[in-house]
Amino acid sequence: MLIAPDNLAARLLDGLKPLYVIHGEETLTKLEAADAIRMAARKAGCSEREHFVVEAHFDWSLVTQSSDNLSLFATQRIVEITVNTARPSTDAAEFLAGIAADPPPDTLFIVTLPKLDRAATESTWFTACDRAGISIMAPLVEREALPRWVKARLGVYGFDGSREVVELICERCEGNLLAAKQEIEKLSLLVNPGKLDVDDVLGAVADVARYDVAELSEAFLRGDLPRYGRVLTGLQAEGEQAPRLSWQLSEDVHALGSIFMA
Repeated sequence: MLIAPDNLAARLLDGLKPLYVIHGEETLTKLEAADAIRMAARKAGCSEREHFVVEAHFDWSLVTQSSDNLSLFATQRIVEITVNTARPSTDAAEFLAGIAADPPPDTLFIVTLPKLDRAATESTWFTACDRAGISIMAPLVEREALPRWVKARLGVYGFDGSREVVELICERCEGNLLAAKQEIEKLSLLVNPGKLDVDDVLGAVADVARYDVAELSEAFLRGDLPRYGRVLTGLQAEGEQAPRLSWQLSEDVHALGSIFMA
């Protein structure tokens, strides 16, 4: 069953599944989803945890042996598998399909994967996992969705942020969701819950935004000069070299020229 990260808490209250598959690009979402599952599993009596990190040429028999050897002192446990390869190998697919078809007793699996393409999400192994457990997709929180995310996260700590306050936090944390979480947590330690003003944010939230050259190009082509200046300053602070930025600007100018001369 595929669910959104926001619906995970409600699903966990309905009871635990033997298998959870978390996939996507947003690191913070994946970390928080795994934390929520882990906490619910511990409350349900899972007192042991094993973690396997899968790189190229990983020996999947290690996980199989672990699943077959229950501790004498703990009857329930969590087995976490973090797959770092761009696409699960044949061995990985066979293993995941196997545990989906016949989950080991008293074992809860949390499998974390990178972003999966359509071929992967329509594969036999993924379909089997989705049918046996719950899959959680963690897409990147893009710029357009960031204000909603910030507003909701401020609400968790009892803050009422105006549009101006939310936009300021977005400017300072764009492209760095984990840092945004940490800055809002820091804000909660320095400012009492309630209505936030701009001065509160300026005094507590550091500028931890991260940009790439594509965002510089997008701002230029939109004619958004304030954002163009912010992105340019951020790229320069991160050590981006001037020749690459100049080349991108020239490419954008040529693109505009070809449109107007067509």
